[in-house]
Amino acid sequence: MTPAASSPDVLSDATIKSVYVDATGAGTRTIELLDGDGGNVLQTKDVNLADGGQRVTLDFP
Repeated sequence: MTPAASSPDVLSDATIKSVYVDATGAGTRTIELLDGDGGNVLQTKDVNLADGGQRVTLDFP
C-alpha cells in the first residue's frame, strides 16, 4: 500500500463527498482524514476495493 495525500487549504465548512483511488490488488483499505498537522486522525472509513481505479464515496463532513 502506498499512502497518498493532498493538503488543500479549507477556509469554510466543507464535505469530502468522494475520492478517486487506484488500488493495486483488491481488498479492504482504510481511508483516513488527517488534520493539518498530519498527526491526528479526524475520520476513517474502511472500504472494499476492486483492483484498479474507482471512485469511493466518503461523505466526510
